[in-house]
Formats: sequence, C-alpha cells, structure tokens
Amino acid sequence: MSQLMQEARKDLEKKPIWMREDVWAQLKAYWKSSSFKSKSETNKRNCVAMDGASLHTGGSIPHRLHWKRMVILFYCHFYNLDSKINYIKEISLSIIEGGERSKSILN
Repeated sequence: MSQLMQEARKDLEKKPIWMREDVWAQLKAYWKSSSFKSKSETNKRNCVAMDGASLHTGGSIPHRLHWKRMVILFYCHFYNLDSKINYIKEISLSIIEGGERSKSILN
C-alpha cells in the first residue's frame, strides 16, 4: 500500500484509477500541507542519520532455543540434578556463544 501511495504522490495532477475522487482531493490537500512537509523532512533527516546502522541486532531468542532450555531445566529438576544445573547452563551458554561467533564471522 505504501508503494502505491508513493507512486500516486509523484504526480499530483494524475489521479490513480483505483482511488475515489473525494479521497484523492483530501490526500492532495494533506500532501501539500505544511504539517506533512515538516514530518517528511524530519523523517528524511532520520533516515540519513541511520545510514549504515544495524536495526536488527538479534535481541530476541528463537522459540526453539527457549524450548531446549526448558527441556534441560525440566530434566535436571525432574531427576534431582540440581548440582548439575550450573554445569549444564555453562555448556549451553558456551554453545550459544560459539554459534553467535560463527554467525558474526559469516556476516
């Protein structure tokens, strides 16, 4: 939808065939308003400021990893392996860190 609106905004003299006349008139008035122009300029500056920045930093944990952790903790708790929980956590963390290092090397 946003791509369609960008194409429509390129030529304000030509109404898109898929849009009603009254909606087109309202959009043209909004696009010519000072509030839209100021927001557009602000957004353009923000996009330039973010150039080269990584927006996806891998902050979320995949559901499969949560599941594996829960299985390990359940197993340890169920079989009364509380003394081994720290050991298992250390191993799982080292595996995760190794995967993260491999991923960063590939990128």
